[in-house]
Amino acid sequence: MADPIGTAKQIVKMALAIRRAVQTVRRNEEECRDIEQLATRVSSILSQLLETAAAAATSDPAMDGAMAALERSLDRALKLVTSCQKRSTMHRVCAAGAMARQLRRVQDDILRQMVLGVFATTTQLTLSLNMLVQPGAGAPPPAHPPRSGSRWPSSLGIEARIRHLRFSGLEATAGLKKFSLSELETATDHFSEENIIGRGGHSIVYKGVLDDGLMVAIKLYNPSSRIPADRLHERVHDELRLVSKLRHKNFVNFLGYCLAVEEVNEDEGSEDESFRITQVSSSFMVGEYMPNASLDRIINGIGSRLHWSSVFHIIQGIAQGVKILHDRNIVHLDLKPSNILLDSDFNPKIGDFGVARELDLGENDLSDNHFVGSM
Repeated sequence: MADPIGTAKQIVKMALAIRRAVQTVRRNEEECRDIEQLATRVSSILSQLLETAAAAATSDPAMDGAMAALERSLDRALKLVTSCQKRSTMHRVCAAGAMARQLRRVQDDILRQMVLGVFATTTQLTLSLNMLVQPGAGAPPPAHPPRSGSRWPSSLGIEARIRHLRFSGLEATAGLKKFSLSELETATDHFSEENIIGRGGHSIVYKGVLDDGLMVAIKLYNPSSRIPADRLHERVHDELRLVSKLRHKNFVNFLGYCLAVEEVNEDEGSEDESFRITQVSSSFMVGEYMPNASLDRIINGIGSRLHWSSVFHIIQGIAQGVKILHDRNIVHLDLKPSNILLDSDFNPKIGDFGVARELDLGENDLSDNHFVGSM
């Protein structure tokens, strides 16, 4: 069985080597620096693991495999970054595009291995939690047997914990912060009507100010009869996972998320505490605030009038963003003026990836049983 601690130490060393190599690359600098940032994040996370006294007890076949795969991905990344230091001028010009694709593929592979590692850890922890709450597993029998016609809550809050664990994986792989509900309440003056800056079919967007003075946009997703809570929270998770791959000036940058939980009684006719479970009630996404609102306000004459040079700048920025989506096999499915946001300098940023899809490599089309987009 592989030694997880030895593998972790080797990954940290590789991350340091990538960091040094990037300082002297002569081409594909942007892609190389993206890999450096990702490798540094991996190194920081694993360094915390190595400093933990319980690290020696983390050995698990699934986790060992994920760590070994991550080590191979970083090794391949190091070789590619190193090769960007050596080629001749003519070769650099001819092969820059091909090398960029290889670097992006290895970056995606590192992200994929990180997600698999989080999944392995989450699964192991979920099994442990299930063993803790499983009735009859070394614990005395319940004082109140299940009532006829009602479902005994065999997992008190387990689904909510699993959902939190899945979102927590985004903290590790995408650098997203987990905000508390109280932080968002303070930032928006308890979600006051005066701070509402947008509404959607299943969401409300608030303007807020964090404790450090940063102005943000906070998107609240509420379940409805059309979209149940589970499906809505999955959509939020998938959107965060997708936008975390699009760190670019022409995409809205997201800072983090929040999951609000509440206790409900599974047996509505009972006051028995045994039937109370914890579930996720609402989801929030926290992103950068766009002071000049959206492009549709400009088109409809609500916002500022723009000079032709500014209009061309906006068109150019949207085109650059769409090209990046195309290069990364991402289909937005709802690209419209209201989803093109403008920052303080009227730089366009594509937002709202709630119905976006990421095609697999080699896949040229996709089908969906649900209507998407807007009329």
